[in-house]
Amino acid sequence: MAIHTKPTPGLPALGGVLGFGAFLALLNSTVVVVGIDRLSGELAAPLGQIQWVSTAYLLALAVAIPVAGWGADRFGGRTLWLAALGVYLAGSVLATVADSVTLLVAARVVQGFGAGMLEPIMLAMLTTAAGPHRVTRVLSLIQIPITLAPALGPLVGGLIVDQLSWHWLFGMNLPLGLLALGLSLWILPRDRPDATLARLDVLGLLLLSPGLAVLLYGLTRAGEGSAAGPVAIIVPVLAGVALLAGYTTHALRRGPGALIDIRLFAGARFTASGLIAGLFGASVYGMMFLLPLFVQQANGAAAWAAGLQLAPQGVGTILVLPFVAALSARFGTRATVAAGMSLAALGTLPFALDGASTGLLAVSLLVRGAGLGIVLGPALAAAFGSIRPDATARASSALVALIQLGGAAGTALLAVVLQRQPAGAGAAAFGNTFWWALAICVLGALLALRLPGKINDRKETHV
Repeated sequence: MAIHTKPTPGLPALGGVLGFGAFLALLNSTVVVVGIDRLSGELAAPLGQIQWVSTAYLLALAVAIPVAGWGADRFGGRTLWLAALGVYLAGSVLATVADSVTLLVAARVVQGFGAGMLEPIMLAMLTTAAGPHRVTRVLSLIQIPITLAPALGPLVGGLIVDQLSWHWLFGMNLPLGLLALGLSLWILPRDRPDATLARLDVLGLLLLSPGLAVLLYGLTRAGEGSAAGPVAIIVPVLAGVALLAGYTTHALRRGPGALIDIRLFAGARFTASGLIAGLFGASVYGMMFLLPLFVQQANGAAAWAAGLQLAPQGVGTILVLPFVAALSARFGTRATVAAGMSLAALGTLPFALDGASTGLLAVSLLVRGAGLGIVLGPALAAAFGSIRPDATARASSALVALIQLGGAAGTALLAVVLQRQPAGAGAAAFGNTFWWALAICVLGALLALRLPGKINDRKETHV
């Protein structure tokens, strides 16, 4: 990671600015979902074509994530962050003035490429600024945009579509993005790029970025169920796996100069932390797909009411965040993460038992949100505690990619399970599917046993 040339600003200010930028990017990944029908009518395009407005953003996001680590090292975190915000804003301008599906999809590619670099840069900069003694506390803060933005997206999008022109789905980014850019110029510390860094791993880029994009595309199509045929799912998934396998072989041969150093996963702690990050993504994003359907179809709530009823999960996460570092210091990383995943499973249990009234639903979601709130920060801190500091940026790209892949895989899994339930099963179909969501949390609790007892308990050699 690049070296700071002036004192780092206060962590609350730094975290606030970086979190705000990442929140915008993550918000825009879901804000468009509720406007698909409106876009189809306004632009006179079939739904299959207009769906690429969302898909193109997701794929561009996947392409950009692996580049972020190398770019932060090569050009400096601050420089790349400002450039990524600029690209995101440029894409937002193009999307706002788009008058055709082709231009809108192209704009979303530009927007997604900028957005894809923001989360890894945020993670790397916060880890570097926090240092080993505050890393758990600071990394817990990144759950705010990760948890809240996807949940708020459909609600914000629905209000815009109902009250304003669809152009404001993208136009809202302009004042907010300019504010984020101005705050970043003011707050983020200048840093010096690493002049000794090897040139870009072009072959790795040609294997890894398309591999992630194609795999995410296949998993997304799997989540669409009957709308996508088996060939449209199996082919991209297999192609993505093949490209990622090719990248793994290439990266092992290239060593430290690879886009993402696969040797990071030689450490049991980094691997366990990465898998837990993926399961966290599967739990958060998978349930964000399943819960609104449950609330609307099984409980008969309107779309906007469903959004409000799901709010306790975000509230539970926010309430517990100030205590995460103290819990991790007192009980250790292993116990804290295992307890968090266990609480998330406990909060999912009433849904699996098919007996959640409205009141119990709110309490269960509060418990579930609190459990998830104490998982990611300690898990990521354990990952960064097992590697060399100069590997932070590229490790951030790997961890963010795992969260995104986990989210796509979790959503696809729950969608397929739900679609395979017997016709007319009603609420019982959701109950059966929630057992799989609960199993994701249980698996995360078991993997937590591979984490260190204390964050400074390092028995591994740094990679």
